[in-house]
Amino acid sequence: MGIREEKMFSRTRPLLERCVMMNSPTTYLTKEEFQEIAAAKFEEAATLPPGYQKQEILRSAENFRRLAEMNGWLSSELRAPK
Repeated sequence: MGIREEKMFSRTRPLLERCVMMNSPTTYLTKEEFQEIAAAKFEEAATLPPGYQKQEILRSAENFRRLAEMNGWLSSELRAPK
């Protein structure tokens, strides 16, 4: 593979990976599962020294915490008044 082909492949690789992911079955997680993932990520971040990796894990943990909250709203019995 030449340099030109390598550059082309490196630019299209994320697109190819997304296409593969699109064909995989959809998995739905519960509020509790999102909370467990978030807690595990917060614990993992607590063991790391300050830096980029810790910030990325904390960001991911916060996203999972928000997903759990939104999932709770969607599965709630509360509805808007009519």
